Amino acid sequence: MKYTEVKAMLDYIKSTYNVPYTYYSFPEKEAPDLPYITFYYPSSSNIPASDGVYQKVEALTIELYTENKDFALEANIESALETYGIVWDKSEDYINSEHMFMITYETEIYIDGEQD
Repeated sequence: MKYTEVKAMLDYIKSTYNVPYTYYSFPEKEAPDLPYITFYYPSSSNIPASDGVYQKVEALTIELYTENKDFALEANIESALETYGIVWDKSEDYINSEHMFMITYETEIYIDGEQD
């Protein structure tokens, strides 16, 4: 998978389900109305070889923020992840200070070829 494929998946979610996204966070005064998505690559666990990195492995975190619990939207996002071949784990939190739910999808992706 390439970084551009992750972006293509997020573009698909944005255009199909009207859920905007950004890398890491929206500027404080520019966050769109809920729901929205943030994504980031918090770490890597590369596979080493004797002279360098044999395979790049990036952790990928996708966070869905909603005002109310939205089972249908979550199912649609999970379907998109599966369509793009992403195996994920999911957790849920409620952010009291912001009055919103945060659904977190965590996965690892193997980065193939050029970083487009």
